Amino acid sequence: MSDDKTVGQIQPAAAFQALPLNHMIAEPLKAAVQAQQSSAIALENYIRSFIDENGKPITIDFKSRIKDTDGTDRTVSISAPLLSIVPIPHLSINEINTHFSFEVSHVRKEASRNDGKLEGNVASQGIVSKFVDLSLSGNVSTTSESQQTSNQSGKLDISVKASQAPVPAGLQKIMDIMAQSIVTE
Repeated sequence: MSDDKTVGQIQPAAAFQALPLNHMIAEPLKAAVQAQQSSAIALENYIRSFIDENGKPITIDFKSRIKDTDGTDRTVSISAPLLSIVPIPHLSINEINTHFSFEVSHVRKEASRNDGKLEGNVASQGIVSKFVDLSLSGNVSTTSESQQTSNQSGKLDISVKASQAPVPAGLQKIMDIMAQSIVTE
C-alpha cells in the first residue's frame, strides 16, 4: 500500500479549480448578446417589409362612412401607412439567470487485512522437564482491506427572460410622423 494518501483520491479543491467557470458564466451572456443582435436584425427586416421598392411606406387604403358634426353621413377615404397601425416586435432581454451547482463527495475506507498465521509450541523436554514444566504456544494473524468510493455531479440551469421593450426614441419619432401622414378625404 502506498504511503501517499492522495493517490486515487479526489481532491475537492482541485475538482472545483478544474471547472471552466469563465466559460460557464460567459457563454450564456454571449448567447444573450447574440440573441439581442438577432432580434435587432429581425426588427430591421420587419420594418423594411413595410416599405416598397421605391422607398415609400406601404399603405392600407379604404373607405369608411362617418357622421359629420351636423349629423350627415359622408364617405371618407383613408390611406394609412401600414407600419403605423401594426405592432412593432421590439424584444429585449431583461434578465439572465445562471444557476450552477457542483458536488464532490469522496469516501475512503481503509482497513488492513493480510491473512497469515504463525503458530508455535515450545515445551521443556529431557532433564529440564524434571525441574521445569514449560509449554509455550503462539498465534499471529493480520487483516487488511481497502475500499474507495467517489461521486461527482453537476447541474447547470440557465433561464432567459425577454419582453416587449419600449420603442427606441428614433423609431417612435418615425412612427409619429407616419401616424400624422394618415390621410382622410
